[in-house]
Amino acid sequence: ARAVATVARASWMKLEFRWLSQRRKPPLLKKWRNTKSHIYLFRSWCSHCVRAKAQSSPHKAATAAQTEEHRLPTVSLDYFFMGSEGLSFQDEQAQDVLPLVAMYDHKTRTHFAHACLRKGAERHSIDNIKSDLEWLGYRRFLMKSDQEPGIIALKKAAVKDMPSIEPLFEESPVTEHAANGHVEGAIKRIAGQIRCIKDATEYKYKTKFHSKHMLISWIIPHAAFLLNRYGIGKDGRTPFELARGKPYRRVLLPFGECCPVSYTHLRAHETREELVCR
Repeated sequence: ARAVATVARASWMKLEFRWLSQRRKPPLLKKWRNTKSHIYLFRSWCSHCVRAKAQSSPHKAATAAQTEEHRLPTVSLDYFFMGSEGLSFQDEQAQDVLPLVAMYDHKTRTHFAHACLRKGAERHSIDNIKSDLEWLGYRRFLMKSDQEPGIIALKKAAVKDMPSIEPLFEESPVTEHAANGHVEGAIKRIAGQIRCIKDATEYKYKTKFHSKHMLISWIIPHAAFLLNRYGIGKDGRTPFELARGKPYRRVLLPFGECCPVSYTHLRAHETREELVCR
């Protein structure tokens, strides 16, 4: 019995010593060990790890219940450039100075895209954004973008002359692209569709467009048009169906296709229908 008690006491003292040694580990020893391991382990108290590996707080996606509870529609806007999205043109030096604006509705997954003469509150861009907001039909919604002065000026100028709507403006933090991730994903889809239409049209007509070609300004909104009418989501519905409550059933032709057009609405001095090839 005495031998068993001695062994048990020795084991307890060993465990107690190990616990105390771990609790009273000097900070210098921690720092010395971290100099060997911070190459692959992150420590929040290490100034080198913080400066090199620290990240901002993650932007967690909202659950379905939270999305249903937050009923205020959200519309995001952002600029992008032709060259940065892989759109190559005949004049490669000018493709990076022609901005495009994209707008994305989170609720219906609707895409909009337009070419801009320049960034900021430019009249052509303002009219396009106003037309897109009227198509969505929201009265009170959240209008989100980054803190770029040009996009902020554009969205505020677009809703200035629309008294029927009540937008709430929100800007994502600086350098936090994930906070505006919905429109970033929309830009990737729009740019991919633009590349596809442009490549098919150039192959059909055996030519290569420059960045200021008249067809480019039509390809950009047409790419978003196709995504809204034929882009089926995980729920099996298109953005047009979510926004209008019915699928798109009209007949479409390939972009750049020449076809006869019959004008049925005649003017007063016209006596018959005209068949014009457009």
